[in-house]
Amino acid sequence: MLTRLIIFILAVSITGCALPSKKLAEFGKASEIAVATISTPKNLESQLLKEIAVNENACRFLSGSRAYRLAAKSKTQPSTLIAEQAKVADALAAYTKALTEAAGGDSIAKLNEAAKGFNGAAGELAGSAKAPATIGPAVGALTNLGVRLSEARRTQKIKDVMESVTSSLFTFSLRLEEDSQSVDDTLAKLIVSWDKHARCVLRASRRSGSTPQKIFLDFDTAKREILAEQARAKKAASAATALDEAHTVILASDGSIDEGLDILNTHLSDLVAIKQAAASGGN
Repeated sequence: MLTRLIIFILAVSITGCALPSKKLAEFGKASEIAVATISTPKNLESQLLKEIAVNENACRFLSGSRAYRLAAKSKTQPSTLIAEQAKVADALAAYTKALTEAAGGDSIAKLNEAAKGFNGAAGELAGSAKAPATIGPAVGALTNLGVRLSEARRTQKIKDVMESVTSSLFTFSLRLEEDSQSVDDTLAKLIVSWDKHARCVLRASRRSGSTPQKIFLDFDTAKREILAEQARAKKAASAATALDEAHTVILASDGSIDEGLDILNTHLSDLVAIKQAAASGGN
């Protein structure tokens, strides 16, 4: 589903000329997909912790042990680092969604609030107590009064909000890069544990006379999907960097929205190839 959505975004972005607001909407939608990449480590960790607990107890049950539990909770605590990153990613997702909506005619004041939320979350992650940047009361006043902005004026107001998050985007992308090895190691260890318990279920199901071939195929499909998500998780830092660079290009005096879209589309194209390669097989 994600791959099809990425391909759709790529196709839309190269068709004909469009008003600046429409181009910004395309940029916002591509940004939403990029942010989804940043959220991948948290989503994958949650999936692995749940499935490890399920498979561990399924193995006990199939092996004849009475020490199995239903709806068992994971014995491993989620990573604090991944949780902290996910909190910022959620705020960034709210910003990119509001960016898409504002470009489509929704409230710019709502976009400004989302930007402030992201700046605040990014500041907390960086250990900063600085107040988040804002774009001033004029935008809120205009939008709250329902004044219809001209195309050029609306586009500029949206760019003003984009300008307010550039510092936070830059520091967040650096933080993701600095912590990437730690996150990679955490997920890799969980995948090893997942594999161990999945193999235990496979061995026990073969002995129990159930349907081992179907169970094997289900686990094989699941492992391929996990490997694809692991590959995607490794691109979290580069997704944030692409989003930061795209904002910088669009806001440059000689920059354009198309140039920013090109940066994100290159990242999204790479993401499709990486996920497909990872899903084709692994250890």
